[in-house]
Amino acid sequence: MGEETAAARFNSNIMNMDMAAAYLTISKATLYMLVKAKMIPYAPVGKRILFRRDDLYNWVGSKVVDPVYNILGDEEEDELPD
Repeated sequence: MGEETAAARFNSNIMNMDMAAAYLTISKATLYMLVKAKMIPYAPVGKRILFRRDDLYNWVGSKVVDPVYNILGDEEEDELPD
């Protein structure tokens, strides 16, 4: 089998530190800090640190901040205008 392209490796569900940092658009140093603080899901495999794409996606989703101010000024956010 031939050498995989970077794009093919990036589409893998399993990522190494380089791939995960690129996926999250953060530096490797920041990712390492998150791993060291156990603030991000990862899997230690021997001396390697691996990440599952779905875990990273869900982790980012858990960090989403809901807005506290309704710019439209509506009292009920669930109601749609007529």
